[in-house]
Amino acid sequence: MTQAVASQICADRSNTRNYNQHRQKLAGMKASVDNTPPKMYPHLYQKLKKAQIEEERCSEIERDNRTLVKRMTGIMQRGSLDNAAPPAVMPSLNKFQRRQELTRITTENHALLKRIQERQPTYNHLKWDQDREKSEQLCDRICRYPYRPAGSPGRSHSGEALPAIENHH
Repeated sequence: MTQAVASQICADRSNTRNYNQHRQKLAGMKASVDNTPPKMYPHLYQKLKKAQIEEERCSEIERDNRTLVKRMTGIMQRGSLDNAAPPAVMPSLNKFQRRQELTRITTENHALLKRIQERQPTYNHLKWDQDREKSEQLCDRICRYPYRPAGSPGRSHSGEALPAIENHH
């Protein structure tokens, strides 16, 4: 706000007054942006339930440890089955019969093996070969193109071409 003033002294005094009013307004002005840190809520960072569960777990472990120590002390003070001499083993009442049965089974197995080895085979592989040769010869006679099974000496892999197919129109 500028006013037309007659003298420089009045102009300076008016400017100083305006400046001081401006400074007072700035000092009294409230911030329009909230820069304060958010409120702290203890229940969000203390985690009391987790601490309670951990405390209960530790107390249960301590109680179990005390129980185990008490039981181990009792075992060490009195003689128990674990640290006493082992009981005498009762001899088997049927040991002789079991040994006889094992001997009998072994003898029977040897006799069976001997009979199997001495027996002549029922199937004659030479006759099988002759029958196969005969079947291949018959196949050769009745086929339009000669039958040559894989691996037979008459078959060549030299690129033997089949005869051309004739068109009958």
